Amino acid sequence: MFKNILAIGAHADDVELGCSGTLLKYKEQGANIDIVVCRDDNAPKPSTWRSRETMTAEYQKAESLFDVKFNILKNPTDDDGRPLLQWTPNMVEQMDGVIHSGNYDLIITHSPGDHHQDHIKTSVSYTHLPDHETKANLVCRLMDEKKIGGGGGGGGG
Repeated sequence: MFKNILAIGAHADDVELGCSGTLLKYKEQGANIDIVVCRDDNAPKPSTWRSRETMTAEYQKAESLFDVKFNILKNPTDDDGRPLLQWTPNMVEQMDGVIHSGNYDLIITHSPGDHHQDHIKTSVSYTHLPDHETKANLVCRLMDEKKIGGGGGGGGG
């Protein structure tokens, strides 16, 4: 059984859609869950079809479901106020801080085979750490959730 789980999604709804069943299953068994959202869609002008207010309400509902506060990383924005998910030294430092702050035995994130540019960037967000696999017994990709007996939860991220 996993005791400390980190789920990393590019966008606030990626964790819900990709592995909510798995997270809720392990939460019922007593696991601690942390969720990181790499792209700050609370920026002045989110680059999705939903309004900032709608997105905030949706992820707050998910926070209630998981009984956690999402750790939403801060991103630079473009000239239009849209968030840019770029792996700058600042972003690497933010992710390093998250990973080193927890004693995670399971990290769940996007598949490196995903075709969405934000998902791809997120899937490699921790692999620069030389000891990442020694800290976590298993790194699971959202698309491969069935390998750890997950309960589903929607699409594949």
